[in-house]
Amino acid sequence: MKIQSLEKSMGYFEPNKDVSLKVFLATCPQSHPPTSPHPALPYLKAYLQQTLPNTQVTQKDLDAIYFSYILSPEELAKRFPQEEAARIMQAYKAQRDIRVYQDIPKFIEAHQTLEETLDKISKQHQELHRLDKESLKLRGNTFTYVSEYSANSRQGILDATSPENRQKNLFYQYYREVVVPHIIVNGYDVVGLSIFLTDQLIPTFLLASMIKEASPNIKVVLGGNYISRFEDVLSQDDELNRRLFDSLDAIVLKNGEAPFGQVIEASAATQKEFELDLASVNQVIYKKDGKIVLNLDKEKLPNLHPNDLPRPDFDEIFTGIDGKQQVFWTPSPVIALYTQRGCPYVKNNCEFCAIPTGNNIPNSGLARSAQNVAEDIEYYQKRYGTKYFSFGNETLSRKFMLALAEELEKRRIGAVIDGYTRTDQFSNGNLDIAAIEKIRKYFRFLQIGFESNDKETLESMVKGRRPFNDSALARALFDNGVIPHAFLMTGFPPEKDKYEGGNRDEYVNFYVNSALVTLRWLLQNKQYIGTYKATRLVLPRDSKMVFREGEAIVLNPKYMHEIKLKKPRDLEYNIPYKKKYGSTELDKAFTELFDLIQTPYKTTTHYSIYHQRQFMWDELLRWSSENRETSEAVLPINQERVNRVLQKLWTDAVGQDYIEAQRELSKKAGVSREKKQRLQATIDDIRSRNIIANHFPDSIPTIDDLVRIGSS
Repeated sequence: MKIQSLEKSMGYFEPNKDVSLKVFLATCPQSHPPTSPHPALPYLKAYLQQTLPNTQVTQKDLDAIYFSYILSPEELAKRFPQEEAARIMQAYKAQRDIRVYQDIPKFIEAHQTLEETLDKISKQHQELHRLDKESLKLRGNTFTYVSEYSANSRQGILDATSPENRQKNLFYQYYREVVVPHIIVNGYDVVGLSIFLTDQLIPTFLLASMIKEASPNIKVVLGGNYISRFEDVLSQDDELNRRLFDSLDAIVLKNGEAPFGQVIEASAATQKEFELDLASVNQVIYKKDGKIVLNLDKEKLPNLHPNDLPRPDFDEIFTGIDGKQQVFWTPSPVIALYTQRGCPYVKNNCEFCAIPTGNNIPNSGLARSAQNVAEDIEYYQKRYGTKYFSFGNETLSRKFMLALAEELEKRRIGAVIDGYTRTDQFSNGNLDIAAIEKIRKYFRFLQIGFESNDKETLESMVKGRRPFNDSALARALFDNGVIPHAFLMTGFPPEKDKYEGGNRDEYVNFYVNSALVTLRWLLQNKQYIGTYKATRLVLPRDSKMVFREGEAIVLNPKYMHEIKLKKPRDLEYNIPYKKKYGSTELDKAFTELFDLIQTPYKTTTHYSIYHQRQFMWDELLRWSSENRETSEAVLPINQERVNRVLQKLWTDAVGQDYIEAQRELSKKAGVSREKKQRLQATIDDIRSRNIIANHFPDSIPTIDDLVRIGSS
């Protein structure tokens, strides 16, 4: 059978009725919360059903299903006394009970129970297998999976999935008892596994190896936004990749609809026991005759218009492996959608950002029309009985939000929507209150990249926005019922033209001022900000701050005045680095300090996941306002941690020369008069230049004292 030609754009959507295989699509366990399925598989399933209409496609979220397995009555009975197991089961059921969402203390209690439960399950596993790190934790609104082996290298993945080590993995028993038998019994011909987070690598390669071991003729294909970013590493024809591909038949790169469809066609054209012939398929890595082959013609990557793609199909993904039990942690499904691939701002803005680069066209401006999206929402409401939607677009534009609100209003559709946007969609000189008032009926939660409130920092990171209306914007959104989340960043370096040749204290003062301006802004506006998250600068391997020279990753010359790269491991996405004048430890201290700020809604948002809050924002805000003392008692400030962070911040800011001079000068004997004079001169000089040493000669007493620096 011949693989269809895809030379013309619309050829990507021509149906091929000659292929009649069974395909299983899945995402493996990772740190993504089990509150809404990632939309990659529903988009892929819909495309395959349109172009390969006689192929049966099943999709499952193995992350959400894992929790239904590990928290099932049968598994809990093996691990916990009867009374405790019953309490855990009630806490798990509470995640889907809308009545509990309306009782905030009860919801918090259930969340805390699940935190404790995952800790105990992880500890039991560690003790059984004599491990130190293998764990799955829930802390506040964040799930974290940590493997005993590093996913930052191919060798780490091979070690983790080797026959002698695989039983140590938290998910091995689940795969062996539930997932692999399902795949074998149902006779799937092709299994597609999507990877969109780092910590999915080991669980995904583990499942792939177990499938191949159980049934070598099943074609196993990996894909996804995250793994696509390592095509340079995974396409090398070396021993490590050959070993990895013992468990794989192909890796599909970037937007996967068209190439994965072709891989399925190739599977249908190949006898089961033979290797796939993918010579004519673009966007794939595969093994041919024992060698690793890359087919990637970047000039021929399709840029499929979102209006042409079929409506994502979420059938079967909300339920367990048997298609019966609802497995996501929300009272009704939350439909996640991407109406645009890539970000139109990536070309000229946001030097630090690499989110869109996993797409075929990172700066694509093509978007699904508001009319089509409104029709999609109407369809999903009828199909799945839900009004909750989450847009994963890198940036929701003002134009799209207004148009969608108008289309929904026209259809008299009620919807609760969250998404991501930029400040300049509402404020680029003047605050657009009218736009906020038009969207408030539908958009309940918007995650916004403020990054910093410091003008100099924003100019350095080429954010392409001005901070003048940030306070007014946060208040206007909140007052209109649109809850803002603020993304904040510490540690972005100053501009080369202004700081090259400067001394350490000039750089430190820049970082301190950058953080404090933003910290003051947060404190001044905390009653209008539902949630926030500060992160330290990272250098993704495909951001504009670095680029590739052959096999090496090198720093953009714009940042060589301050940053020095360290050697990354082969699958390490964020490139390790150090600073020449500033301090990554200072950046970490400021990041932790942001996390310690007590805000009005911190307790209730800490013990809920952002998709869950869509069902309870009114209750969260009301309870937080009416029960401030109780709220702060549930999640009290850890003063010991605050003091430790302030001391760390002071130490990294003033520097070792200052600390050593102070230490020497404090000695009661053995220091000559001349030396004392030199030491005092060193201290005075640093105090005259260093903003922290000047205001706090010995230590920083409190956060309030710190934020007063430079305030008018």
